Amino acid sequence: MAQSRPAHTEKPPTHGEPALREAVDLAVAVRADSSDAAVVAELTRHCEADTRALLASACERACGPDAGPALIAFTAPQVS
Repeated sequence: MAQSRPAHTEKPPTHGEPALREAVDLAVAVRADSSDAAVVAELTRHCEADTRALLASACERACGPDAGPALIAFTAPQVS
């Protein structure tokens, strides 16, 4: 039985979003007891926040700290 993902409140998906969400789903599937929806939801939120921070840091290193949003949006799928 597949678990449904908790609703996300972030901005609409971009090119990098599917890869990010898949990575989070895989990490949660490996670590969480899928019979406990509250644990799955909390682990998903925590893992997604950590993954986004890691991706943002990698994009900043790849683009430089002064890069504009367009360059970062272009770079994120390649980095992810």
